[in-house]
Amino acid sequence: EQGPYFVQVDFNQDRQLDYAIPILEKDSAYVYAFVKNKAGQDFDQYLLERHPLYEIEGKMKSIHYLTQAKPGTYYDYGTRRKITLPHAGVNVGAENFVATYVWENGQFKKYETSD
Repeated sequence: EQGPYFVQVDFNQDRQLDYAIPILEKDSAYVYAFVKNKAGQDFDQYLLERHPLYEIEGKMKSIHYLTQAKPGTYYDYGTRRKITLPHAGVNVGAENFVATYVWENGQFKKYETSD
């Protein structure tokens, strides 16, 4: 189940739930992914993105949002090629830009799936 403030998905296809969450601290917004380690006991953390916070209605806020990236065919604007996501990942979006992160070969790969 998706929550409004995190994405829950099996990034590395080990049949265990992993998470992506935004963390706001001081003047920055960080997007971290937490992936269950091979022993299934703890999580390994991966910093996906860091962005400045913006003053909106008198409060410091992030303009980024998270959604689940579903398997399928996408256009990667960074390489100007079609790509196929074999399994779910996480989208980090802001206005008309979306970065899609998917687990490949033991790490996250970033695609620019919207501009």
